Amino acid sequence: MNELALQCQGLTKWYGETPAIVELDLVVERGKTLVLLGPSGCGKTTFLRLIAGFETPGMGEIIVDGVTVAGKGVFMPPERRKVGMVFQDYALFPHLSVHGNVRFGVNRASPQRKQKMEAVLDLTGLTGLEERMPHELSGGQQQRVALARALASEPKALLLDEPFSNLDSSLRRQMREEVRDILVTSGTTAIFVTHDQEEALVMGDQVAILRAGRLEQMGTPEVIYHSPASKFVATFMGIADFLPSSYAQKIFHSNVGATAWPSQSPPLLNVDVMFRPDDVLLTASEQGAGHIVSRTFQGAYFMYEVILDSGDPLHCRQSYSNQKLPVGARVDVGLHSAYQPSYFSEGRPLSDAVTT
Repeated sequence: MNELALQCQGLTKWYGETPAIVELDLVVERGKTLVLLGPSGCGKTTFLRLIAGFETPGMGEIIVDGVTVAGKGVFMPPERRKVGMVFQDYALFPHLSVHGNVRFGVNRASPQRKQKMEAVLDLTGLTGLEERMPHELSGGQQQRVALARALASEPKALLLDEPFSNLDSSLRRQMREEVRDILVTSGTTAIFVTHDQEEALVMGDQVAILRAGRLEQMGTPEVIYHSPASKFVATFMGIADFLPSSYAQKIFHSNVGATAWPSQSPPLLNVDVMFRPDDVLLTASEQGAGHIVSRTFQGAYFMYEVILDSGDPLHCRQSYSNQKLPVGARVDVGLHSAYQPSYFSEGRPLSDAVTT
């Protein structure tokens, strides 16, 4: 059995003079969820439309479950690709009940049509709602109907285009957990598009960051967040501060402490060290290295912004149960013991730019 559900090789799409997808190479393993993340206009939805067959690539190949569906003189129409899609607005048939909408996705020639219907309704928590019409359902229930209809066709890959964007924040959190569980339970391969960084970290086995149609980085959520491939990825995935540092005897010295350089090769000059708000610890001190300029309440946490005496800004997220520090207070800045530094030179990771 092919372990790769989807392969894209050199995938390229232009709209006139505007590049939408540029020489994109990526693979998705069977049963895994890939989240596509990036700013508006970076090519996320275009990529889904290319996979689904709604757009024709200018160059490159798309291979679904070992079968070339686009490229090398081949263009398979959407209905033959065995690719399901959940749209942003769900696209339910308003004149059909839950049962009718889901039944639409089941192969009519299947001798086990009834059993498949019951299984997918049970999987998506819709049992007992079969006779309801779409307008009688909540937003979350409509979301599950759209997902059930897509799963009923037993797709080789399921595409989800910002499916939670119409839901309020609390329901959105609930639905992403439910959908994640459904995808894992069913063993479905999925490609999930979002512009929400937190959502990407929750939903993805792998996360791919797009920028102007190009793949900036792909990896596990942990790698993307803690070891970004560029300053763009670092700042797109959340707050990241970069402080200049000096190097001596395998140690980087910055205004918030010293960190060790693991390589035997000495680094280049102009090195910045990255700090996330969760890496930093603040304690009140009249002889501290900076002062607090803002404090934002975030429920269980405060987000502090500190200006160091060097003029560099630094953010810190600390538990509400810790000492409450007022705006204007001078503070010492330390680092959590588990902090693992990331080094950058001219916007790229220092590991890409060490001397030999």
